Amino acid sequence: STSVKSLELTKETVEDPDMALKGIMKESSAEQGDVLKSEAARFAEEFHQAHGLKLNFDEDAVNALVEICLSKDKTMRAVCEEKLHDFEYGLKLISRNTGRTAFDITREVIEQPDKILSDWIVESHRQADK
Repeated sequence: STSVKSLELTKETVEDPDMALKGIMKESSAEQGDVLKSEAARFAEEFHQAHGLKLNFDEDAVNALVEICLSKDKTMRAVCEEKLHDFEYGLKLISRNTGRTAFDITREVIEQPDKILSDWIVESHRQADK
């Protein structure tokens, strides 16, 4: 899940592989961001196929996810699963209440997933009660 296409082994790489890897990743960080962005789209597509619910990540949400991936040295899949771990169940409940099957994922959702999902669920119950 990186943008690195080749690796040159040098004396420095062998003597201090952690430092060499950090240098390689820093050099390829712009390309890495593009790789991570495509992985966010892949996560959304796989979520849709698995659950019948569409996640529409806006650009700010994807950028927030990329920032987390790079700062925590995690894959996009790991970050999405961590941030959106309850969304499968919560969004299915919302869908049953409202018929809604597509959900916009913003930076706010990434930053406060539990709060936003809870708010959405409460609102879906209100709509169902009308």
